[in-house]
Amino acid sequence: MARGSSFNDYLLEDLSDFYCAKQYLVESVNNNDEEFLIDAIRTIVKAQGPTQISKIAGGNKQGWAELKNPRFSTISSFLKAFGLKVGVYDIGETA
Repeated sequence: MARGSSFNDYLLEDLSDFYCAKQYLVESVNNNDEEFLIDAIRTIVKAQGPTQISKIAGGNKQGWAELKNPRFSTISSFLKAFGLKVGVYDIGETA
């Protein structure tokens, strides 16, 4: 990266790598923040390009490029493309 590059430029470069993107998704899910997860997906789409994402996750490139309020099935497809899935875990009894 050239001097003067922004953090976002570095992030996009890192997220163009499949395994970095996968780890970023894991961390975004573990953050337990829906908006952070959706932003992570948008950032990965930007880094890897909507054409590549449509190849690995299905759907069309325009849909990925203009991702606004994704459905659960869209998020699931995206995670599956990176070898991940959403799970439900018993955290104990609550009131």
